[in-house]
Amino acid sequence: MGRKRPTRRATQSIPAPIRLRPSQKFDGDDGQWSTFIVGVGTPPQNFRVLPASQISETYVTSTEGCISSDPSNCYSLRGGEIFNSNPPAGFLSNQSSTWDELGLYGLTEESTLDVTGNGDFGTDVISLNGGNGSSTGDGVSLAAQVVAAVPDKDYFLGSLGLSQRPPSFSTASNAKDNLLDSLYEKKLIPSRSFSYTAGAYYGDNGKNNYGSLVLGGYDSTRLQANKSLSIHFGQSDSRPIIVGVQSIIASDSLNGTASMTSGTNGHLSLIDSSVPHIWLPRAVCDNFASNFGLFYDVNSDLYIINSTMHAKWNSTNPTFTFKIGSTATDNGNGINIILPYKAFDVSVAWPIYASTVYNFPIRRAANDSQYVLGRTFLQQAHITVDYDRQNFTIAAAIFPDTSTSENIITIKAPTTGSSTSKISTGAIAGIVIGAIALLILAIGAFLFFRKRKRSQARKAKVSELDARDSGINPAYAKVPGGGLHEAGGDEVHEVPGSDTEFKQRAGATELDTVPPVFELPGENNLSPYSQHPSPYRTSQGSLGVSSPGTATGSGGPLSPTQPSPMHSASPGSERRRF
Repeated sequence: MGRKRPTRRATQSIPAPIRLRPSQKFDGDDGQWSTFIVGVGTPPQNFRVLPASQISETYVTSTEGCISSDPSNCYSLRGGEIFNSNPPAGFLSNQSSTWDELGLYGLTEESTLDVTGNGDFGTDVISLNGGNGSSTGDGVSLAAQVVAAVPDKDYFLGSLGLSQRPPSFSTASNAKDNLLDSLYEKKLIPSRSFSYTAGAYYGDNGKNNYGSLVLGGYDSTRLQANKSLSIHFGQSDSRPIIVGVQSIIASDSLNGTASMTSGTNGHLSLIDSSVPHIWLPRAVCDNFASNFGLFYDVNSDLYIINSTMHAKWNSTNPTFTFKIGSTATDNGNGINIILPYKAFDVSVAWPIYASTVYNFPIRRAANDSQYVLGRTFLQQAHITVDYDRQNFTIAAAIFPDTSTSENIITIKAPTTGSSTSKISTGAIAGIVIGAIALLILAIGAFLFFRKRKRSQARKAKVSELDARDSGINPAYAKVPGGGLHEAGGDEVHEVPGSDTEFKQRAGATELDTVPPVFELPGENNLSPYSQHPSPYRTSQGSLGVSSPGTATGSGGPLSPTQPSPMHSASPGSERRRF
């Protein structure tokens, strides 16, 4: 008799990562940033957007995002693409057959940096890589994704949200999955992870200078593996990608090689691709200003540089070496991320200023909650973020030759059945509602049986009630399906192989009050309603600058443009509706 062949277990195929194709354009009002195209609605309306590690939803410009006094190509400048052979006009929700309105809510993810506004929220189909209602080739479409149409110029370009925090609104029934969760649960990516480097407009010819964004993996040709560092997430789920800025050394400054962090002990900083600037302690900003001839504009809260110094630094091309580690102080395990002067060479005009101004993209932080490394830093840095394992890797970025093919590496999810497997937001809401219903039934049953026993006891005239069986099953006190909860209703999931916990939160964390900023003698005070006013909220008048020495500005006074109307929203545990 022949030997019976062993049966093979069916193996489940692992989906490939999704590499988003760059738009091959550099956009922005606060720098030149490599954008990616996202389609919204049915039929899809395309927008050039930026990856946003602190935002959970997709943001696009609304039909109210440009006014009559703006340039005629305003909507195109804000990332809009031609739709139905018509010029860009913002997101036309009435032209999408799949739009489902949620309402007007506040934007609070970047309120720590005083960046707020309103968005018209709804759910709609999101298309990546040209997907349009089907997932064929590398094109992907996802239904019922949270989208906000945003008019505020603080959000000049749209955003593709990559945060793991689920979008949350006023009720549990309105809780939605974020993009990475949706892609993973539909088996379109292998894990809840992404990798990103911002690209660099100043790169050499013949190099791939566009940004790189991979969902569920990373492109090994875009990072230096021997210059990388893996770090566990920070303790706060609202600020997970935290690194230590241990030192910043500049070459060829007015004082030669100089430490920008002299007099400080290093600091912890959030890596946030949602914002352009590098936010630093005041003492560090002062060192930059004195060593590179920067002027501080008290109206816009930006550092500017005159044409003479701008030409000098473009000629000598100083470099800035950021030593990055897992701690604020140097523990010997840090890596160096080197930025050329070109990474800081930014020209800004409308809608921030009436004419072009050279901006040096560092910002003064009022406190440690504002320490941020934004896209300026990510021009020369590459991050790989793994939400399943609660860690990330930072590495020096590479700009390969255009003839070099990408090499996409898959990041697999942890072993199936481990405690990191995540229940969808809707399922969690259903479990919570079911648990509450069961709890109510259990309490009702308890009261009913207790009343019945007492009635029987009175009829039997038994005085020693303790001797009787109460008839209450202790199991009624346990709620099936209920997870472990902390104060405020956050559900806690253990992560294998990690000392940290992932707290699934519903909305933005309430922020501490920002302490006042005290200007150096001779500088104007900031506006009383904001310690760090947005550049778009500046008032009409001359450019208010503080000089680092005897240097003078380039030309006459410059007037910031008139801001468009803004609607701010207070931060809270969930989005505030208007």
